[in-house]
Amino acid sequence: MSVRFAGYAAVFDAADRGGDVVRRGAFAGARPVPLLWQHQGAPVGEIEAIGEDRRGLRVIGRVEAPALAERLRRGAVTGLSFGYRVREARRGMLREITALDLIEVSLTARSLPDGSVHLHWTRRGRPGARWQDGADVAIEPGGERYRVTLLPVAGPGWTVDMLAPGMRLGAAIDPGGLRIEVRQVTAAGLSPAATLTLPIRREEP
Repeated sequence: MSVRFAGYAAVFDAADRGGDVVRRGAFAGARPVPLLWQHQGAPVGEIEAIGEDRRGLRVIGRVEAPALAERLRRGAVTGLSFGYRVREARRGMLREITALDLIEVSLTARSLPDGSVHLHWTRRGRPGARWQDGADVAIEPGGERYRVTLLPVAGPGWTVDMLAPGMRLGAAIDPGGLRIEVRQVTAAGLSPAATLTLPIRREEP
């Protein structure tokens, strides 16, 4: 059994809790990408149509994984999100994302930004720095680039490359116990990882 769906993976001009806002035109030229469940694992179906309209990034797709298709049919899956790399952004009170590379679209248990976790870090590299201790890496002429590895308590991890010192984890990703490793990428190689492990949330009795 497969189930078709339609919805918005992104809405324009709506700032999230981390101060990011996607502007119209950021998804220009978007093509079908893998359809995942909560940004992980193998594809669970297929994107049939994707593109910008006046509201945001509209997606039409089909879920073929039987268990997930049944949850979608019952209304237990209500969210859409997307994975991306920022190509162009303006910085002010908000970070206005004006161009990005779309990597994947994910079905999520609930909509994005409620419960999102926003990560920001400060680079150590600076122009002219020497990589004497393996920790301070010079910035490339083309700008910053970081490799972020996310390692959950259970299940496989995944790696993404970022062009800015920050990223957002959608509400569908359980951050409890998540280990995050951030490395600066340069022509000289990868810097040692800066690591962070998020606390496990405990429900009150």
